[in-house]
Amino acid sequence: MQDEILVARMVSDLFVAPRVMTFPFEKEAPEDALASIQQIHQLLDGYIAKFEAKVGQKERFYGQLLISWKLSCRRAIQAIDDAIENEKRDREAYRRFELLESSDIISARDVLPEILTKFRLEAYPAVEALTDLLPDDNPIHREAEILLVEARKLLLNRVCGGSDPTQTPGWDLAL
Repeated sequence: MQDEILVARMVSDLFVAPRVMTFPFEKEAPEDALASIQQIHQLLDGYIAKFEAKVGQKERFYGQLLISWKLSCRRAIQAIDDAIENEKRDREAYRRFELLESSDIISARDVLPEILTKFRLEAYPAVEALTDLLPDDNPIHREAEILLVEARKLLLNRVCGGSDPTQTPGWDLAL
């Protein structure tokens, strides 16, 4: 029962609550996405420590999933931060007439969907594995399952142009 409470809290804190994990790409603001992923990254530290304290093979497996997710967070944080900085640099260059057209400014908002797609594709297998540890009647399990279905639709629409999510096995979508 104690493990179920921990896993439910993890799924809630790391997936259900942060909108960056499921929010439509085109509505996400880079600064909000960055803050949300930074928060997930920080929360993962605490949860990884809980799994590292256990010695079983199963616990080590889930600990490794969390570490992988944390690395995905780091990559996404860096990519979003770079996109924000590049946009600022482009805007300054445009103001100094180093860029002739404002359309030459690469907006962080424009590259964010690509960053979030990669991040979500890397994170969702961990979410799915953790969710599967919860009993089907657990409210967090049910909510996470609903969000995963919606999230998969968003990803498929972005990656595959709107294919039927029931026709794509697992999370083995390639960018």
